[in-house]
Amino acid sequence: MGVLMRIDTSAGLAVLMLVVMAAPSAAQTDQHGASYELDRPGRITVVDFAASWCVPCWKSLPHVEALAHSYPDIQFLVVSVDDREDGRD
Repeated sequence: MGVLMRIDTSAGLAVLMLVVMAAPSAAQTDQHGASYELDRPGRITVVDFAASWCVPCWKSLPHVEALAHSYPDIQFLVVSVDDREDGRD
């Protein structure tokens, strides 16, 4: 069973996370070739999925960025689910 956590209510936005499993322990690479780890025992990672065609996804990005600045101990990742590498349709 997961754990429901409320992490912010700024700007009228209530962010809830359901923590259900540990992240995979493999290193990942971002779009710039930089390596990062998802497996950070005892630390929270928030993964947000977005696509260029998803208007609500892009409207939420400023809120995700604000949360990332407000909670520097939490890793925030935005994962593009577009078919194309450049994110365009």
